[in-house]
Amino acid sequence: MRPAHLLSLALRRGLLNREAWRTAGRDEYAFMWNGVSRLRGGRLAMRVVIGGIAVLMFPLSIVMVWHPMGPPDPLRVGLYIGALLASVALGVWWILDPWPRRGHAVFFVVCSDALILLGTAVLGAPASRICGTIYLGMIALLTAVLLGARILALQCAFSLTVLGVYVVTAQIFDGATLLDLYVYVAPAVTMEVGLPLFMQVIVELSRRGMTQIFTERNRDALTGLYSRQGMRLALRTLVRERRLEFCVVAMLDLDRFKQFNDAHGHPAGDLLLARTARTLRAELDGAVIARMGGDEFLLYAMRPSRYGADSVVRTLRRLVMASSGVAPIRGSIGAVVVRTPDAVALERAAVQADRALYEAKRDRSLRIVVRTPEDVRN
Repeated sequence: MRPAHLLSLALRRGLLNREAWRTAGRDEYAFMWNGVSRLRGGRLAMRVVIGGIAVLMFPLSIVMVWHPMGPPDPLRVGLYIGALLASVALGVWWILDPWPRRGHAVFFVVCSDALILLGTAVLGAPASRICGTIYLGMIALLTAVLLGARILALQCAFSLTVLGVYVVTAQIFDGATLLDLYVYVAPAVTMEVGLPLFMQVIVELSRRGMTQIFTERNRDALTGLYSRQGMRLALRTLVRERRLEFCVVAMLDLDRFKQFNDAHGHPAGDLLLARTARTLRAELDGAVIARMGGDEFLLYAMRPSRYGADSVVRTLRRLVMASSGVAPIRGSIGAVVVRTPDAVALERAAVQADRALYEAKRDRSLRIVVRTPEDVRN
């Protein structure tokens, strides 16, 4: 199969992938937002910079009200000033939004495009309308950084459509030729499409490289679970984003793992660790799980109710206590149920879960020792 045909097939599959379009920009925005959130003042700086783009449109563009190529009549002047004021309001809204989501970012881009379209459409000369579309390039650069390739493709298509309409209307109603307009069109295409596409390539390569580095630093290579360092970062995100009522904190230690390794070899031990990790992920939906080293695992399972927390405890009990046959996991567990968890409470609960684990290991018949909120208070 020829490379050109393979490329065409890949493009068609990408364009027709409904699920990818439905979630377009989600991962890219989460990557950027989570990254700046780890820096002190990062979220505020990001909000001010992005909102400042919209606010900046007013001082940059208000001069056109008095320019010979600006809006030619009072109605257009009113629409032009209204677009600029709306842009300021949009920027202030973004700056004041304490936790802008992906949908907010898409809304910001769409509104910015609409206001730039209105602001350029009411100008009085083909040159000013075409040059005014260069501001769409700022929105395209923002899209490349925040929302990724699919949203950027839509943004570039919109920019080219607006630019094409302005070129055609200039030819029909103003008698301009393509050669006359080239000096305005070429920079506009470069700023609205060329530069953002180059930026997208750089951002995407950087994002993938950083993701690989993050994974290597914060994931356990054998099991795919979080490492000790990765768990610290994941726990901060968990506390910040998931405001749930209960959390089950559990420590798991495999029974006689060293003897198993000595008897069957380290490859068999590695397979046992990987199988344990798969079992925990499959049975504990939404839990944050880490391999803390050796054969020890730590997990945090956030739940909205006491019933949900009790369900997690029942699952843990079933994993290490077989009603018939062999238990899915041969190990001991210490668990603590925390109510209204915060960072301090969860850190304290991990220590208490470790103590409960050693109590379970002292008496193998127990298999699991659970501390409830009432036990913790006592």
